[in-house]
Amino acid sequence: MALLRSMNVEPEIVNSTACDKNYACLSGKAMCHVEPFVDREVQLLWCKDESSCAHKKKYQGRFICTCPVNMASLNLS
Repeated sequence: MALLRSMNVEPEIVNSTACDKNYACLSGKAMCHVEPFVDREVQLLWCKDESSCAHKKKYQGRFICTCPVNMASLNLS
């Protein structure tokens, strides 16, 4: 699964995105536990991790992942 996820991400996205977890979402270590969901026809990633992250944002009582690498790896725009 990690290989498929990493194949979806353009190198420019990785190079322009800071990650304090060394892109674990692409390595197969799956440090970032997210679940896609739709809110008002917009695809978002529900962050299920308790750890801190610069891309974790509060949204309507839950945390969402705004990481461009994580979103690209799951084919979300």
